[in-house]
Amino acid sequence: SMFEPSTHRRRPLRVLRPVVMACLGFVALAGQAAEGIGGELEAGGIYYNVNDGFADTHGAYVRGRLDSSASNQWRAEATELSRFGDDGFYGALGNVHQFNSDWYTSFNIGSSSGGFYWPRLRTDASVSRRWLPGRNLVTTVGVTYFDAKDIHSDTGFNAEAVWYSASKWIVQA
Repeated sequence: SMFEPSTHRRRPLRVLRPVVMACLGFVALAGQAAEGIGGELEAGGIYYNVNDGFADTHGAYVRGRLDSSASNQWRAEATELSRFGDDGFYGALGNVHQFNSDWYTSFNIGSSSGGFYWPRLRTDASVSRRWLPGRNLVTTVGVTYFDAKDIHSDTGFNAEAVWYSASKWIVQA
């Protein structure tokens, strides 16, 4: 059963520690290599206290963003998680590409090992357009494909509009 504890236990920090160190080194080297390159790195822990006899959820993650140029932003994520007694690791890479001041695209792809709850494959792609003189209205259309580790897969489509007002209000539909 998928809710029975796995016989294989990994420690989240044992896997993520080398990933975090590699990301820190990459960001530091890139920051020294060229002016205008920037980014951020985030690391954290995950814990959910679950009841009704289910095992608690715990894990760790690292996420990073590297702005390699004015037109390209690269994103990466690594998450180690123990949920419902099953250990799993998920990794994803993505790119946001600015074509000009009006148009940009986003593409992400991720996969996992272990963890029945993680996808075998997930891809997300979208195209966005900024409108109005202040470029404060953004419309996006996109598609997501999710191939689960059981027998199903999902394809989703989205359309959204976000308006950023001058008074710091944000309206999203």
